Amino acid sequence: MRVLNKIFVFMLVAVLVVSFSAINVFAENTYVVAGVEALCGSNWNPTDANNKMTFDSGLGCYKKVYSNVPAANSYMLKVVANGSEWHGDSTGNNVTFNVTSPCTVTVLFNADTKEIKVEGSNVSFANEFSYSKVAAVGNGAGAWLNGASWDPAASSNVMTEIEKGLFEITYKNIPAGENYEVKFAFDGSWSDNFGRGASFEVGSFCEAAYNGGNISFNMTEASDVKLTLDIRDFDYSSKSGAIFKVEFVKSTPSKPTETPAEKPTATPSVKPSVTPSGDAGNSGNANTGDSSEIIITTMVAVFVISAVVFAITTLRRKAH
Repeated sequence: MRVLNKIFVFMLVAVLVVSFSAINVFAENTYVVAGVEALCGSNWNPTDANNKMTFDSGLGCYKKVYSNVPAANSYMLKVVANGSEWHGDSTGNNVTFNVTSPCTVTVLFNADTKEIKVEGSNVSFANEFSYSKVAAVGNGAGAWLNGASWDPAASSNVMTEIEKGLFEITYKNIPAGENYEVKFAFDGSWSDNFGRGASFEVGSFCEAAYNGGNISFNMTEASDVKLTLDIRDFDYSSKSGAIFKVEFVKSTPSKPTETPAEKPTATPSVKPSVTPSGDAGNSGNANTGDSSEIIITTMVAVFVISAVVFAITTLRRKAH
């Protein structure tokens, strides 16, 4: 009898253990759709009972149906197991889709493969990344991020697009300090953002992970901080190819403009005009007569004198 009692107690304990295990297994199989409020009615809430998925034995997966979903772009969601285990697309990121006109949207989740499908007559998926602007976002204080703390909509931190897909912004005179943090958010929200990838080094281009972690760095001395984001090679389907760089740039003080001492204007000595002594039409010749005229005059005078002397001499001879 005692042996039978022991066997009965053993079997009872075994049944209780199995029952509790089954209860735990069943509890772990709770799946909830968490996403944007426009779809789910709550904003990324992993415990919202209204978004709990039910198992469809015909499909062999869990399902959640949303009726009359309005037309809009960039609906985003994930599936959360037991309120803590988040599942996304094949890259681990949010499942993103568009609704071209109002329709019923069905979300399917395979608990074995962790694959998520979104179906609907007017559901489409973006093949490329579209945006209008990007901003640097982080633990702003003072000059760092213009004092805006984790605000993706802060207009003061919108980056300059140097060319399509290449963005830059520089913050002046950032003081020395620790745990400066930043990410890059698009179009004023966290729906699309880039953060730190597997590794990070100040001054070098590093992987910018889509929806990645915060980029954190320290500064041992005050400096300008230049941020660069390059998504020119970003592939939206694989969520890879983006890079970023954080670099410290020494501030170059502006050189004061030197006004040279005014050099007195030298007054050049005025050279007097030389007025030729000749007539205006003789090219400055100082003689009043031509040299040939003087010669002729002289010859005539000599001839006249000679003639007079000859006549006087002849008259004297006749007189004797």
